[in-house]
Amino acid sequence: MVTEKFLEWFDRGWDKWELWYKRKKEVKERKREEKEEFYDGSPVIGGEKDRPVRLSVGFKILLGTAIFLSGFLVSTYLQRMLSAPWSEIFGDSEMLVEYSQKLLYCIILSLCFLMLVSIAISKRPFNSVLYGFGVAVGIVILVASFLFPRIDGYYTNFRILSKGYRCVFDGNYFIPGLLALVMALLLRYGYKYQNNSDMTV
Repeated sequence: MVTEKFLEWFDRGWDKWELWYKRKKEVKERKREEKEEFYDGSPVIGGEKDRPVRLSVGFKILLGTAIFLSGFLVSTYLQRMLSAPWSEIFGDSEMLVEYSQKLLYCIILSLCFLMLVSIAISKRPFNSVLYGFGVAVGIVILVASFLFPRIDGYYTNFRILSKGYRCVFDGNYFIPGLLALVMALLLRYGYKYQNNSDMTV
């Protein structure tokens, strides 16, 4: 009698577990099919295989134009930077200041070019690589605001923590560097919001 009740209880429990497992497997399979249906084979950026965003035709045209022009400018500036007369530059403070400013512009332009390429590859307006490069842009400008005043003969009309003609930071670069960092953090929050929105949908 006890054995029959136990077997009956065991059969009911087994049937419930089998039904629960079957439903869980169906839900998992359905989610996988939906994900494969949505994912269009776009390359993965930053180790993430998230849902690509439908970019408008106008945005794609602007993005392609910006990538072409920024890539052309980067290659042109790099050739000029590498072919510059180093002995004359380091021997003349004015030429060194001018070369340093051009080098900063070239670095920022290169990072912006990589940011645009990451958008084109991932087909997402926000990704982890994008705000990473944004942070790099802010840091590079902040470092330049500290290093430029160390060059002999360098002059700025916006001094931060100054003593006479010497200053710790050049405000003309320090403030844009801070703004670039803030914008990079906004990109980071936008990336998180996009991921949460994808998970909700």
